[in-house]
Amino acid sequence: MTLEQLLEVASLFLMIGIGIGWLLTRYSRPALRALDRMLPPRYLKRTAVRRRAMGSGDKP
Repeated sequence: MTLEQLLEVASLFLMIGIGIGWLLTRYSRPALRALDRMLPPRYLKRTAVRRRAMGSGDKP
């Protein structure tokens, strides 16, 4: 393998790495936000327990 071929292969891998890095930075935040929207908020468990405790004392 000549130096010219080695530089071509290195530049090819560099361009592929730049493309993958750009895709990851571009779409990682929207993907994480969509995942967060699918999961219930963590505080709901504590809030539901408090509401049940408060609501059960009000009923006869």
